[in-house]
Amino acid sequence: MLVNRSAAPGPVVPVLVYANVGKAIKWLSQAFGFTERFRYGPPGNPDGAQLAVGQGCVFLTSPRAGQSPKWDDQAVFRAPRAGEVTHSVVVQVEDVDPHFEHARLAVRRAPSPPREGERPREP
Repeated sequence: MLVNRSAAPGPVVPVLVYANVGKAIKWLSQAFGFTERFRYGPPGNPDGAQLAVGQGCVFLTSPRAGQSPKWDDQAVFRAPRAGEVTHSVVVQVEDVDPHFEHARLAVRRAPSPPREGERPREP
């Protein structure tokens, strides 16, 4: 049986588009504890990467046209623009307070701190 060692560990894997994948790898690793599984493309600003955290992972990709070089489509992958939110990722952690403080130091605009008893809303 052939094993794909680069396959994502979970059944759902977000794909996040960043204008500079190299900077995104560094920031996500420092701020949120992601570890790099692999990257592809030029060394300084790769075309894409897979990062892991706990039992999950995310794919990062640079802006591009087309979902795959093998497909003839017009899909456009682009990074969010100022004032625009195109995706959100929730990362569950054991102890939220130290994790929040560590992340707060790595971001330009800190989110509101977690509050006692606060739970995500049901969809």
